[in-house]
Amino acid sequence: MNETLTILLVEDNPADAAIVGAQLLGADPGGHPPRLVTAATLSEAMTRIGEERFDCILLDLSLPDSDGLDTLITLHARAPLTPVVVLSGREDPVLWIDSVRIGAQDFLVKGRFTPQILLRAMQFAMARQRLMVQMRTRRSTDTLSPAGEGSTEPLTPLRPGMPRLPLSAVIDPPTTVTGRISAGDRTATTTTTFRLSGGLGSGGMSDVLLAHQVNLDRDVAVKVIKAGHDRSQLERFQAEARVTAALEHPGIVPVYDLGETFFTMRRVQGTTLAKLIEFRSGDDELPYFVEILMKVCDAVSYAHSRGVIHRDIKPENIMVGDFGQVLVLDWGLALSLHPDADKRMLAPPIPSDPRAVCAGTLGFLPPEIATGRPDQVGIGTDVFLMGATLYCVLTGDSPYDGSNQYACLHAAAATRYAAATTINPLAPSPLVELQRKAMGADPTKRGTMGDFARELRAWLIKR
Repeated sequence: MNETLTILLVEDNPADAAIVGAQLLGADPGGHPPRLVTAATLSEAMTRIGEERFDCILLDLSLPDSDGLDTLITLHARAPLTPVVVLSGREDPVLWIDSVRIGAQDFLVKGRFTPQILLRAMQFAMARQRLMVQMRTRRSTDTLSPAGEGSTEPLTPLRPGMPRLPLSAVIDPPTTVTGRISAGDRTATTTTTFRLSGGLGSGGMSDVLLAHQVNLDRDVAVKVIKAGHDRSQLERFQAEARVTAALEHPGIVPVYDLGETFFTMRRVQGTTLAKLIEFRSGDDELPYFVEILMKVCDAVSYAHSRGVIHRDIKPENIMVGDFGQVLVLDWGLALSLHPDADKRMLAPPIPSDPRAVCAGTLGFLPPEIATGRPDQVGIGTDVFLMGATLYCVLTGDSPYDGSNQYACLHAAAATRYAAATTINPLAPSPLVELQRKAMGADPTKRGTMGDFARELRAWLIKR
């Protein structure tokens, strides 16, 4: 092997696992031995797939919590882009054909293959998978149009112009909905078909697609990471799914399931706050916008109670549903300040590297983000972003000009922006004062999200 590969071996028999491990180590004496990760059950394998990306999966079809083709169906639905080589104790041509038809790249009978055969099967499996993705990408780029408007330019651009991951390569499910439950360890496993029908939106690193969940007969949204991503981007993408799923609040979109390169969530029909601001007709509508911001404060306050900050609050990441629901979207930059009440770190911790802290959306940057100050990042960071969002509501524009990255960073570092009253002389002074305090240079003097909501509510009552 010319590079170090990470292989997931799903095998419940310790003796068979030891044999395969030894064969992998001796398959290519002159190369780099692979890093082997093992799982003894399907449930454990699903967890491993959610935690990291694998170059190839070696799968035993008979496991304590799953058996036969159901094992392959479930695993392939969770990691459709990872090549799978089936290892079976049964020399059954029908099983062999069915495995390949469902999604396996190869089928080996235990005790009948040498280290060199195993190595060649893995190499061919990975080569075939790459070829399939390339072919589907080529077809899809000829037929797919952009899925929607892009988000504002992030501070650290994520390789613009990357090809879109084709729909057929992202989710290539079985034709039926299957499931099984094991009473012994109280686990349940299901496989669901999602029929993709179009694009709902697009950002720097991912696309959001409309899909129909067959077994529950409902529409859902599927967020898909774009092709060409690296391991760190994939880890960030999967962390976003886990954080969003853990934050169960009416103001945060529920996540239903996580695959290797996609996750499914509730479809919300509505309009972003950015669009509502764009088409706002006058100051008479200001109370409506303040009520929206109060609901955003409730959702973000809940996240803060769980030890999580959003770090990218802005009008584009606030969705207002057709029936008045308000949701905070895109938790991809979320960080954990401390463990929650259950002693879990729901998001990645605050990085110590200033360069890793300096990420967000131009035009809305807190000074501690613009200058890369990990020691100052915290709840006050989100309060600043709420103040910047209020500024946008009052003026129709972001505090900083995001067209020039370096000029924007300098302005954000010094919190230098045009006063809201300069742009909109009719802006209510209590709201302007609230915005100024929230966007103060010192994070410790901005208050909390609860304080921000109370000031908004007080203005609504007194106006």
